[in-house]
Amino acid sequence: MSLCEDTTSVSFRHRQDGNVSLKRSREEGISPVLAESRLQDSVTKFNKAYMSAESCNFKGELAKASAQKNIGVALFDFAKRDLAKLEELPLSAKQEKREIIIRSLLRNVKQITTAASKALQHMGNFQRQIPASFDVGERTQEIFRKSVWKDKLVAHFVDAMYLLSRKTDSESWEQASHRLDRMLTGIRFTIPDFQFVVAVRAFEKYLKAGTLFIEKDDIKAASRIAAHMQQVAVAVEDSSRKLHLQAAMLDSVTSEQEQFGVELCMSAEQEARILLGENDHFQAQVLALRDIDNGSRFLGDAVADSLDVEMVWTAIDMFRNAVINCREKNIELEAQAHSLIGRCYTKCLQMRVRGKNSYQQAIVLGLSMAPCVKDDTPWFKEARNAVLEFQTKMEQNDATAKDKRYEPYKEELKDVLKAIKDAATSSSSLLTHVYEKHPPKNPLHKRVTFTENEEEEDGKKVTKRQEVSVRAQLRKSLVHYHPDKNEKLDSNDPDDIRWEMIAEECYKQLSNFYNNAKGV
Repeated sequence: MSLCEDTTSVSFRHRQDGNVSLKRSREEGISPVLAESRLQDSVTKFNKAYMSAESCNFKGELAKASAQKNIGVALFDFAKRDLAKLEELPLSAKQEKREIIIRSLLRNVKQITTAASKALQHMGNFQRQIPASFDVGERTQEIFRKSVWKDKLVAHFVDAMYLLSRKTDSESWEQASHRLDRMLTGIRFTIPDFQFVVAVRAFEKYLKAGTLFIEKDDIKAASRIAAHMQQVAVAVEDSSRKLHLQAAMLDSVTSEQEQFGVELCMSAEQEARILLGENDHFQAQVLALRDIDNGSRFLGDAVADSLDVEMVWTAIDMFRNAVINCREKNIELEAQAHSLIGRCYTKCLQMRVRGKNSYQQAIVLGLSMAPCVKDDTPWFKEARNAVLEFQTKMEQNDATAKDKRYEPYKEELKDVLKAIKDAATSSSSLLTHVYEKHPPKNPLHKRVTFTENEEEEDGKKVTKRQEVSVRAQLRKSLVHYHPDKNEKLDSNDPDDIRWEMIAEECYKQLSNFYNNAKGV
C-alpha cells in the first residue's frame, strides 16, 4: 500500500469516528453540556482527518475536502445552538452575557467560512487531478458524490450567514454579506458550477431578507441588501455564461459524465434567467421604497414652516416614480404611493378631486390584497377616511344646492306633494294617482296593467290578456320617475324644477312599496 493510500484510509477512519460523535450529539434527551462536548469531539476528529490526509493525488484531495465539509457541518450545529441560547435569554438578561453568545456565534460563522473555502479549494483540485485513465463508472460516481457535497457545503455556509442576520439588526447582514461576497470572489475564477450554486443560494437568502426589510419599510437595510444582490446577480450571470460555454463544448460528447455536465449547464442557464428576473423585480421595489422615503421627507419639509408648493410637486413626482417602479411588483407599495399622492393633492394643494382619485386607487389596490391589508393599516385608513369625507361633503353640497333651488316652489307645491303622500294608502292607489295626475315626461313611459300575447289554439291565433303583477308595475314606475333616468332637466327652468320635486316624491313613495314587496 502506498503512502497516499495509507494516509487516505487513516483520514477515512477519523472521519468515521467524527461522524459517530456528530450523530451522538444530536440524540434527543441528552444534556446541552454533553451535546456540546460530543460536538467538540467531532470537530477534533474531523481536524485530525484533514491533517492526516495527503494531497499527493485526487483521492487525498477528496479526503481533505470531505474533512473540511464535515467541520463546517459540525460548526453549523454549534451556531444553531448559539442562536437557540440567544432566543431563550430573557429580556432582563445582562448585555454582557448576550454579547458573549453573539461573539461565539460570529466566531463559529467565521470558521464555517474558512472550512467552506478550503473544501471548495480541495474539491477543485480533486476535479482537476482525476486521471483520464480512471474508470468512467467510478469517475461518474465520484462526480455525483462531489455534487452532493457541494450542495450540502453551500447550504450550510449560506444558512449560517442567514442565521447570523436573524440575530440582531441589519448591520449583522452587512457582516454576513461581506463574508459571502469574499466567498464568491474567492471562487470566481475556479469552478463555474461551484460559483453558480453558491451564488444561487446566496441570492435566495438575500431575497428573503430583503423582502422582510421592505415589509418593515427599512430603506437603509433594503438598499444594502439590493447592492449585494446586484453583485450576486453578476456572479450568477458570469457562472451561467461559463456553464453555457461548457455545455457547448460537451454537446458532441455522449459519455455519461459529459451528458450529466450538459444537463447541469442547461438547467443552470434556465435558473439564472429566473433569478436575474427576480433581481430586477427586487431592485425596482427598492427604488420605489427609496422614492417613497425621499418623497415623504420632501413633503415633511414642504409643510414644516410655510407651505412650499414646489417641494410638494417634487414629492408628488417621487411618489409617481414609486408607482411606476413597483407596478405589478409590489401592490402594497404602489397603493401606499397613491395614498401619499392623494395626501399631497388634498391637504397641501387643496385639489380635492385629484386627491380623491388617488385615494380611490389606493383603496382599490388595498382591497385586492385582502385580508393582508387591514382596515387599521395607516395608509388604507387615511385613504378610506379621505374618500368618505369627500363623498359626505359632496352630498352635503348637493343637498344644500337642491334646497336652495327648491325653496321658491315649496309653498306652491305643498298641496301637490301632500296629495301624493295621501295616495300612498296602497300600491294600486298610488300608481293610479301618480300616472293620472303626474304622467312621466317621456310619452313612451306609461303604466302597463295587462300584456297581450298571441297563442295558437285549434290552428287559430288567439289573443290572450295577462295581468301584470303589482311588483312588476312598481319596478317599471321606479324607472319612469327616477330623476336620473328621465330626460335631462334644466336646473334653471321653473317647470323642470317643479317636475323634479314631484318626481322625487313619487319615487320616494313608490320605493317604499317596492321594497316591501321585495321583503327588504
